[in-house]
Amino acid sequence: MRDDDQEQVDSIAAGSRDAFVQVYRAHKDRLLTATTVLLGGDQSTAEDILHDVFIQLVEQAASLQVKGKLRNYLITCCLNKTRDHLRRQDIDRRVKQRSNNSPYDDADQSEQMEAEELRLKLLDFLARLPDSQREVVTLHVQGDMTFAEVADTLSISVNTAKSRYRYAIDKLQGWASSDRIGSGEK
Repeated sequence: MRDDDQEQVDSIAAGSRDAFVQVYRAHKDRLLTATTVLLGGDQSTAEDILHDVFIQLVEQAASLQVKGKLRNYLITCCLNKTRDHLRRQDIDRRVKQRSNNSPYDDADQSEQMEAEELRLKLLDFLARLPDSQREVVTLHVQGDMTFAEVADTLSISVNTAKSRYRYAIDKLQGWASSDRIGSGEK
């Protein structure tokens, strides 16, 4: 862990609200986005997981021994809690239920519906990926992690992280291409 990360954790352990707020503000947006993507767009559950991770940080700060960056530790915690949640839930059911709801009623409803449809389609494509590939894509793209950091977080080799990413991108591109053909777009 970098010295300033360790100082922040030590300050949190000592009860510093300012240190906690600083860590929370520095990391919450990326963690929330990555967790939301891993959950197939379920931001409410992602917020719950994020809050659980930060509660865990406060509770374990006194004994916390983190290798590397605090950000990587926090994203690993989010990833593990997300995996636990997904084991208990059927992600496909939730994505399909959400796609049947239309919360728009203003003048630019058509444009908003198209954007929502595109977002749901992307989330559906991501949800169709094997967990191992979805995790690598999410950590690399949304978590802004290098392949070395992804590999360390998932306890896999860098080459495995890169190949999972490449396979996932190939699948996503294939699904997107076949979806355009099926809808009459070129």
